[in-house]
This record gives sequence, C-alpha cells and structure tokens, in this order.
Amino acid sequence: MSVGQQQLECRRHIADEAGALWSGVMEHDPDGVELPAFVADTMRSGEWGGAEQIAIFAAVHGVQVSVHELDGGVQTFGKGGKTVRLLY
Repeated sequence: MSVGQQQLECRRHIADEAGALWSGVMEHDPDGVELPAFVADTMRSGEWGGAEQIAIFAAVHGVQVSVHELDGGVQTFGKGGKTVRLLY
C-alpha cells in the first residue's frame, strides 16, 4: 500500500488481509464470527473506520498507530518500529 492510495483501495486492502490476521488481532473473536460484518463495514463507502480497522491496518503494515484525542487521551494499536499518528 502506498501513501497515495485512494480510500477504496485502502478499504479493500484492509478487508482482504483481515481474514489472515483476524484471530491474532481480534482476540475476543478467535473463531471469526464477526469477520463477515467487519468486511462489509470496511467496504461500506462513506463510513469511517473504527478501532477494528485501525488494528488490522497496523497488523498488515507492522506499525503502531497512535490515535490522539483532543482531550489528551491516546489509544494505541499494533506494534512496530514506525508509528503512525492520527488525530481524532
């Protein structure tokens, strides 16, 4: 995935990789019961991604994603040498 990737390509990439990573990232759902709904939600145009999409993105790219909230809180997803920072 490149920096200039369009949002539909990014959604498709996350949805395509989710199956292989699901049980390791979504420990609450090791059997993948929620996976079909996740893929449908991820591919729905006009919807913002949530924590699940960020977690899969981080796993796919081997990065840490830090979501900074305006109240000063930070949520962190994934592990990796590089950190991607988002403002929410």
